[in-house]
Amino acid sequence: MNNLRDNTEFNGRRSDRANSRRRKNKKLKITFFIVEGILLVVVAICAVILKLIGGFTVFKLPEDKIKTNTEVAAESGDASDPSKGDPMIVDISKVPDQTLESYPTPFAGDEYTTIVVFGLDGRGLVESLDFGSNSDVMILVSINNNTGAVKMSSVYRDTIMKIFKADDVDKEQTVQYARANYAMTHFGVLSSINTLNLNLDLDIDHFVSFNWASAVEIIDALGGVDIELKKAYWEINNEESPTGKVVYLNGLIDEIVKSTGVPSEGIPQEYFVDGTIWHANGVQAVAYMRLRYTDSDFKRTSRQREIIEKIVEKAKSASLSTLLDVLDIAKENISLSIDQSDLLGLLGNITKYHIEGSDGYPTTLYPGSAYEGSLKWMVIPLNVIENVRALHKFLYDQTDYSPSYNLQVINEEIRTVGLFDEDWNLTIEDPYFQPAYTE
Repeated sequence: MNNLRDNTEFNGRRSDRANSRRRKNKKLKITFFIVEGILLVVVAICAVILKLIGGFTVFKLPEDKIKTNTEVAAESGDASDPSKGDPMIVDISKVPDQTLESYPTPFAGDEYTTIVVFGLDGRGLVESLDFGSNSDVMILVSINNNTGAVKMSSVYRDTIMKIFKADDVDKEQTVQYARANYAMTHFGVLSSINTLNLNLDLDIDHFVSFNWASAVEIIDALGGVDIELKKAYWEINNEESPTGKVVYLNGLIDEIVKSTGVPSEGIPQEYFVDGTIWHANGVQAVAYMRLRYTDSDFKRTSRQREIIEKIVEKAKSASLSTLLDVLDIAKENISLSIDQSDLLGLLGNITKYHIEGSDGYPTTLYPGSAYEGSLKWMVIPLNVIENVRALHKFLYDQTDYSPSYNLQVINEEIRTVGLFDEDWNLTIEDPYFQPAYTE
């Protein structure tokens, strides 16, 4: 009887232990399935992100084709002695095949990363994002990789620069002076990057180019932005019009609608009052970025940077699904040299970055709109070296900048061709001369 009781108790304890093990196993299975489900969701999200990012046109910038001012001089001869070699040669090839390739990340190790942003005005006639369109937006972006501080400097499209181009037949280098946006229009993105590097003593790491359609769709995907209207934006003088005037901002809106196919209404006339804040959709915001006849091309670049800042702030507060939508929309109309891993890094750390300031290059200039001469209609830096010095101080907080030999040559060539004396005073009579412009 005692044995029976002992066996019963033993069997009961063994049964309890078995039940306990079954409960633990069941919990482990449930936990495993939950973890597995979470991992599958994470993998799915990453796959979606990579699929979207993979749709971008990504260029690998050939390191042997993109050169700084100093590198060009070093490879061509002694930079301190103009008699030793020709420091003006830059080797530029055709744009490489548009394939997705791994590009060493510039965001780790170096204190600063420099990206040039090209906004292209093809007016629906040019589909390429790296050749043939007017680069009416050229913004240098410096990123402090330690602090996340971002600074933007617009290069005025009419700024005179030494343009480098590669001949299609023999690839021999030819040189000429022209507006800064001439390089992209006629010779492509590599020529444009090298032109900026040479004339501004820069070492650009990456580029991004976009067209009107991408800007419109990105702004719409982020919910629009606020713009400040003015009475002057309603209409401008036009001698060809029967009334002598034409609608301005709304006219640009109609043009962008025709170019992109994205529908939009105009803004009612009663809102064109100085100081009125209007919540603009993508088309309206891009039209606002293109305004210039009411003030100047300099103010237009300021409006461009204003909208970019607002887009960045919108993106910082957007949800992941919204940012994925933005990437999906943008990939058809954006070309860049930033690879997948860097894009994912930028997306994951977007709240780290903050825009610390914006400016324009050159800061002290002669607007040559009334200047009768070889540099007519060009923006001329009043002392190229000092303007580049100010640019380096702004972008990189660089106080020990020393101009390269190349830049010294460019400085003297522009001064001589522009008929300025050694103190950058115009040596011809010009009643329209404006000694300086500052935003």
